[in-house]
Amino acid sequence: MEQPDLKYLKTVIRSILTSSPVKMTISQILNEYPNYEGCDLPYKHLGFKTIFELLENMNDVLKVS
Repeated sequence: MEQPDLKYLKTVIRSILTSSPVKMTISQILNEYPNYEGCDLPYKHLGFKTIFELLENMNDVLKVS
């Protein structure tokens, strides 16, 4: 299976966040991602050392606080 690109990941993350009626934690996003995609979030494939680093880079999709 081909790894998704950053634009696609942003779309999936946005879908996960909008499907929740409350703010989500990073752990909750990580738990939900496989339900949408069937695999873990491929942050290393995109050159990020941590999931936190990837999510911080998505400031047009979410705010990490």
